[in-house]
Amino acid sequence: MLAELAPARIPLPIVLGPGLPVAHQRPPAKSPSSANLPLYASCSINVDALEAALSCLPNHDFVTALINGLRFGFRIGYSLPRVTVCSPNRPSALQHSKIVSDAIMKELERGHTAGPFRSPPFPYYVSSPLACVPKKPDSWRIILDLSA
Repeated sequence: MLAELAPARIPLPIVLGPGLPVAHQRPPAKSPSSANLPLYASCSINVDALEAALSCLPNHDFVTALINGLRFGFRIGYSLPRVTVCSPNRPSALQHSKIVSDAIMKELERGHTAGPFRSPPFPYYVSSPLACVPKKPDSWRIILDLSA
């Protein structure tokens, strides 16, 4: 039964705050810009099959909210003012810029991140600083400092 829930890929809007669609895609290899970002992310959940599987549950409001969230995006309850925040990278990232650049390129190649952008990709966004810490001899861990 679970195998039936996963095979289809559908567009999935992800909403950060009221009405601000955000998505992830593999960025283009050259000259990225915000114009290259899609409005929707893809999701490997077969929503129709999941809806059918959950139709017997007694909490119909929950099922409706889940299915609508998967189809149209989830509200995350953010109500504070929208602001742009760009924090500088930590000194360790600057000291080991080649290591950080290589790690970013791996993430771009895997499609796990997007950018860099010539201009801001969204009207409001947060850019968290990177840091670099030793992991093992001759190995480094890249840290995305979300506390900044």
